Amino acid sequence: VLIPAGKFIRGTNNRMPDEGPQYTAETKAFWIDKYEVTNLQYKQFIDATKRRSPSHFRNRTYPEGKVDHPVVFVTWFDAHDYCAWAGKRLPHEWEWQYAAQGTDGRLYPWGNDWDPAAVPPLDKGRDLPPPSAVDSHMKGASPFGVMDMVGNVWQWTDEFEDPHTSAAILRGGSHYHPQGTRWYFPEAFKLNEHGKFLLMAPSTDRSGTVGFRCVVDAE
Repeated sequence: VLIPAGKFIRGTNNRMPDEGPQYTAETKAFWIDKYEVTNLQYKQFIDATKRRSPSHFRNRTYPEGKVDHPVVFVTWFDAHDYCAWAGKRLPHEWEWQYAAQGTDGRLYPWGNDWDPAAVPPLDKGRDLPPPSAVDSHMKGASPFGVMDMVGNVWQWTDEFEDPHTSAAILRGGSHYHPQGTRWYFPEAFKLNEHGKFLLMAPSTDRSGTVGFRCVVDAE
């Protein structure tokens, strides 16, 4: 999907004073995948590169019936390398937001009010079920027609480093809502929210609730 150059609203005024006010940002035009990278697409990548397969694959192939479900159990580096292999790159966090939000500062891709029909049902059990197929919730389309930006799987965007740590910004939230403790990774369905994930090692950076999509510069 072509996302035209434009201005959009970032941040929120409903925060602590030192976290900054809402402001207007600007971005160049870019293309973004309409859907998250699927199991089938990622299998093509691992077959071509002999890369390690995700942990939910068996014999280097995805579970039966899950061909069009978003690939999960991929690290930020897996996602980065897939995008490079495909001639693309991971989205910057602000590009992801603009593609999901459009120009009017809405809270969700479809508008300002939460709509349960626009996202997969919330899973609250003890077991982690797989995400939904990427084209299951057409009401969740963004103003630009980008699908599945919120509520199915978290999506990798930028990585940031300082002298001591490395972290990546996750956008969109996931279908899984474990119950019983406030220490679980909090959801961030609203488009003025994000998650910051501390990168430690491939064995701990993979999750059944995290996938990705790619972008390409329009120029």
